[in-house]
Amino acid sequence: MKLKHLLPVLLAGSCLAETETLANAETVAAPSADAAADAAEAKMMEATLNDFARAVASSCVLMESVTDRASADAVADKVHTRRQMIGEYIFALDYIPADKIDKALAAHSVSEERFAKAMTALREKRFYGSLALAAACGGTPLDVMEKAETTPEIIAKIGQQLMADVEGKIYGITGGPGLTEETAWKMGNDAVNLSYISTIMESIPRAQKLDEKMVYTEEGPIYARFVFMAPYEGKAYELQMWFDVTEIYNAQNTEEEPIEEEDTEEVVVEEEDEAPATVLDEDEIEEIVQPADQPQIEEWVEYTPEQKKEAVEIYVDFSETMHMILCSVKDTASADSAAPMVKQLVDNAKSIEPIFPQISQMDVIEKLEERNISLNKLKEEFNRLLENDFYNSEQLRNAFDN
Repeated sequence: MKLKHLLPVLLAGSCLAETETLANAETVAAPSADAAADAAEAKMMEATLNDFARAVASSCVLMESVTDRASADAVADKVHTRRQMIGEYIFALDYIPADKIDKALAAHSVSEERFAKAMTALREKRFYGSLALAAACGGTPLDVMEKAETTPEIIAKIGQQLMADVEGKIYGITGGPGLTEETAWKMGNDAVNLSYISTIMESIPRAQKLDEKMVYTEEGPIYARFVFMAPYEGKAYELQMWFDVTEIYNAQNTEEEPIEEEDTEEVVVEEEDEAPATVLDEDEIEEIVQPADQPQIEEWVEYTPEQKKEAVEIYVDFSETMHMILCSVKDTASADSAAPMVKQLVDNAKSIEPIFPQISQMDVIEKLEERNISLNKLKEEFNRLLENDFYNSEQLRNAFDN
């Protein structure tokens, strides 16, 4: 598990002094490169399975603890974090026998049936009115609210709010608010503008996508159309979002005009005598096939529980510090001021990156929650900086890219 799996970029530990703990890692000589790789893979698979089972068990406990709207809202962020983690592990589980998965779940007093039962109970209660918990569980506003007719008046109100929310966030495109074909966003001819699709869609609170497709009209315009559910004034509405991508589509699908062949005189090239074949001895061949400076796997590094615990603490300290720094960035001046601190945090993180593949994600998640630190809120702050192009601060942009 690398840091980049937990954050949108390689973020860092804390302002603590750099630790020398990793230098004291216990090394065990590996009999061969293949044996070392097999041992590492086995350990990683065992750790993955254990983390998966812990996440499922913890999710069940959280879902079963919900009894009203307040408790539903309280666990939503935690459920969302575990659901993301479970999703990351699904592909790895394809390589693990089903009986081993069941055994791991049982070791944590959980089963697929218990998980499904907890989820069904929440759906039957309409998630106690919590849109946050419904979204965390993969639901839509319709799972919480009664579906209402989407009238022109509702479209106008939501559209007006959307236009206000995206002001200052999108450039180089026109139109909007896009809730009808007539008001489609005109994306121009620059494919870079397609990134604004997510900016616009994410500006609609709690929007849940139901469908997306390309629409080719007889009149000529080509649209990317999204169908989604969105809550508004206590009810759920099915809406559409239209993006006119005609110019981008045509630019990408324009065939190059054939180049006319010019009359040229035929040039005859006299063949040269072939160079004699070079004969290499066995040592020279071996050097080419496997250069002397090629890195070899000679040892397996096993970090101690104490080292892993310290790395988790450094990472959690970092998360708290980084969140405070990013929240302070509001303009170019504050962005420039934050840059040196961000750079220091990023540099510190690199010292613990090697140990993270051996650390349980659940250990990290539980320690963050113990300190009331939300990675989702940290990601939101970082995404805010991205949307504002780091407030035109080259120093802050470089701090994350170094």
